[in-house]
Amino acid sequence: MKTYKIIPLLLFILSIQTVSALTISISDSSGSVGKEAEVSVMIEDATNVGSIDLTILYDPSILEISKVEKGTLVKGILSSNTENEGIIVIGIADSNGINGDGEIAKLTFNVLANGTTPITIQNAKAYDVDSHADIEVTVENGNFEAKTAVQGGGDTPGFEIQTFIIILVGILFIYRWKRR
Repeated sequence: MKTYKIIPLLLFILSIQTVSALTISISDSSGSVGKEAEVSVMIEDATNVGSIDLTILYDPSILEISKVEKGTLVKGILSSNTENEGIIVIGIADSNGINGDGEIAKLTFNVLANGTTPITIQNAKAYDVDSHADIEVTVENGNFEAKTAVQGGGDTPGFEIQTFIIILVGILFIYRWKRR
């Protein structure tokens, strides 16, 4: 009779075991004020990951989230909530399991002001696709540096027109010089 009580206890203990660990990280990024910038959410050492829940924080005085898309490693679905400024909540589910290393989400921000903001993973949970057991998650946070766009670069408006006019004047000068 005692063995019947031990078996359910052992099954319960085995069911709450965590599976192999993985790392979720946010890449360091930068962008220009007034433009959009993309930030990748990456995963390393994923093995049979069925679902992931993330809460990501950032400074809303520097960045404004405009889009959250699934990354190249995710073949399932991604759902996000960006209603609260400075907070992104992401849920990812994949019935085939996520395996390997790569991008699980792509965040697109509008860059509002100069400055640096940490992009922090406040909460990260992952679950095995088959057993639904917790998977131990290590997080690595990133930073975003926002800068004012530098004027006078290669993409200066009118650069091509100025070059064309200089070449045209040069050709006209050579043509008139040869006619003498």
